Amino acid sequence: VTVYSSPLPHVLILTAIVVGVATTAVGLALAVRIQEAYGSVEEEVIHASDLRDDESLFGEPAACDREGGQ
Repeated sequence: VTVYSSPLPHVLILTAIVVGVATTAVGLALAVRIQEAYGSVEEEVIHASDLRDDESLFGEPAACDREGGQ
């Protein structure tokens, strides 16, 4: 009598590992692109950079960025 084990659990674990590695790679690639574009990955620095860009293009911050958010 030969006993075979089901390959399904192994396939599911391997798939979970591959998906986890791929998700991490996409996140790191996104972080690298943000660093290249803004020179930082800090939210405050990126937000300040966007506000400066809005002011240089339109002469004033966008309406949603003003005090009160309206």
